[in-house]
Amino acid sequence: MNMYTDAALLGVENGQTLVERSIGVPEAKQMALDVDWGLANAAVLDWVAREGEAIFSGLMLTSAKEATAAVSACVTRGAPLRALQKTLSRGSLFGGSRGSLIAVTEVTRAYSRGNLVAWKESGVVSGKEWQTARDERVCQICAPLDGKIVELEGSFQTAEGLDNVGDPPAHPGCRCDTAPITRRFEG
Repeated sequence: MNMYTDAALLGVENGQTLVERSIGVPEAKQMALDVDWGLANAAVLDWVAREGEAIFSGLMLTSAKEATAAVSACVTRGAPLRALQKTLSRGSLFGGSRGSLIAVTEVTRAYSRGNLVAWKESGVVSGKEWQTARDERVCQICAPLDGKIVELEGSFQTAEGLDNVGDPPAHPGCRCDTAPITRRFEG
């Protein structure tokens, strides 16, 4: 869970940066918002503690134990995501592509949650916009969502309006992200 936690905390940091850029806070100045970003970190750590186990519970118990050990070992060594993908893809643990798919999907989920927590904490983000990679690999699930805006706590819906997608990742291997929609800031 260490890499998952790290990804969620990095998401909070990125979420803060996106809010600051969105409202025009120069990088050289202190944060113009009166926000205790430590509360955002605490909130995302609470989410990891509550949801992390449930997210990984879909994996078979033995696979989950091996995956957790692999993630922990990679984080302890300071290894990049690609190293984790290779570790999980080797041997019988998850097979060639499944390990990489799990690593990318779950790190994306934690990072996305970190962004959302930071945006909530900022008090200036009112919504979020779905963003795809805008390339030839964008899938049929995500392509119609590109550019859609919903309330911060809202869920995105597929083109047919039948399925709630929530936040990225919308599916295993999803490469999408969201961007904050901020209220006008008079600081």
